[in-house]
Amino acid sequence: MARLLLALLGLLPASLAGAACDPAGIPPTVSPPLEQWLDSLPEDVSESLDRRGYAFPEAGFVPGCPEMIPAILSLDSSADRVFSLLTQTERHGEFLRVGLVSPVSRPPADRVDRYEMKILFTRIVYYVRHHWQASSRRIWWDLSPDHPNDLRSVVGFWEIHPLAEDRSIAVYATHVDVGPVIPRRLQRSLTTKNMRSIVGNVRGWIASQEEAPR
Repeated sequence: MARLLLALLGLLPASLAGAACDPAGIPPTVSPPLEQWLDSLPEDVSESLDRRGYAFPEAGFVPGCPEMIPAILSLDSSADRVFSLLTQTERHGEFLRVGLVSPVSRPPADRVDRYEMKILFTRIVYYVRHHWQASSRRIWWDLSPDHPNDLRSVVGFWEIHPLAEDRSIAVYATHVDVGPVIPRRLQRSLTTKNMRSIVGNVRGWIASQEEAPR
C-alpha cells in the first residue's frame, strides 16, 4: 500500500518493471568533445535545452539501460561547483520531493543517507548508498543492501561536464521500482511528471547556491 500511494501521488519516480541496471557499470552518455555531442542531439532535445535549460531524451538514451529515465540540464555554474554541490548528499532533500534526508554512515564505510516521508499517514523509508568519482565528475547511487527499504529498487547517476568556465552540462538518469502494483504505462507517465519537477528544482537550487555566500 505504501508503494502504491507513493507512485500514484507522483512523489517518487517509478519506472518499468524488471531488474535495474548497475549504475557503476554504465558507460558515459556523453562522447567528447562536448560541443560536438550537443550538436548531435535530436532537434527537439536541442531546442528544449536551449529554451528551457533542460530536455528529456527518448527512452534508450542511457546505454544498455532502457528502463532509466534521462534528463539533460544546462547549468550556469562550473562543473566543479555543480559536482561539489551534488556530492553533499545530505542536502538532497532541498531539491528532491522528500521530507527528510539524514546521513547514516560516511567513509571509510559506505556513504548512506536515510530518506523518509509521510504519505497519507504512511511512512516511507529507504536508504540510498552514494558513490562518486571526482576525476570524471560522476555520481551514482543504489539502495543500501544493509538496511530495510520500502522500495524495491532505486538506482541513478549524475554526469557533470564543463561547457565553459561558469557553465556546465549535466546528465541525470534514474530508475525506481515501486513493485508490481503499478501498470507500466502509468509508471512511465508518473516518472516523467516527477522528473520534470526534480529537474526544475535542482536547477533552481544550484542557481540559489551561486547567489549565496560560499
